[in-house]
Amino acid sequence: MIFTGKSAAKLASLSAAGVGMLTFGAKNAAAGIIDSGIINQKVGFDAGFGASFTSPTLGTGAANFKFSFVQSHPNIDTHRKVLFGGNSIAFKACTSSCGHSLRVFGAGATWSSLAAGPSRANGIVASLIGANLTAFPSLSGQRAFTDQFALMRFASGASTLYGWMELTLVDNDRPGPPTYGPDLTIVRYVYDDSGGKLAAGSLTPASPSVPEPGTLEVTGLAALALGAKGLRRWRKAQKTTAQA
Repeated sequence: MIFTGKSAAKLASLSAAGVGMLTFGAKNAAAGIIDSGIINQKVGFDAGFGASFTSPTLGTGAANFKFSFVQSHPNIDTHRKVLFGGNSIAFKACTSSCGHSLRVFGAGATWSSLAAGPSRANGIVASLIGANLTAFPSLSGQRAFTDQFALMRFASGASTLYGWMELTLVDNDRPGPPTYGPDLTIVRYVYDDSGGKLAAGSLTPASPSVPEPGTLEVTGLAALALGAKGLRRWRKAQKTTAQA
């Protein structure tokens, strides 16, 4: 049953409990943006950068993301990588032309606007290899960038949620002294717990969390919340309105 205008307003005013059970035609009004705030977590090889960062659980499932670094010494070379991954999560990635590394975007990009691009559960952000880092190292994956955005998708219970993380990367292919990186800063991460495909850099839900103007739908649960007395009061109000 759909009520509009004054009828809806009167019905909503009859019971605080009933109001809590009203279901609107648009997205759940309780849904919203989950924002980590500025965290500036650092993962990399140079002074002030740590070995890894794992996010708190995202949503209501077991999803999280993780960045870490590894270093190896094949032959005379030193090989450094910053890796991405996590649990029950995927990221937009580059094609094979950039080694399927994590892909980054400017503000405004959304998962849906990039539907044709690949996604990956794990891989590299950036990789650096050189002869003990004394000559010019070679870089692969992402090159240095500041305040760009990675897009993520993860499971939250029976739902799929979307969000972004703001990142800054330093890597250097100049010969010594060694501030080569790769060094990654996780500035911030944000997601929309309503399931909307949140635009990179945005703190506004992908679609409004408000009902269509003048439209209010009452479910069976709402009727129960109002109770028989509340419904009688509403019917009386309806009758009075009709006679006016």
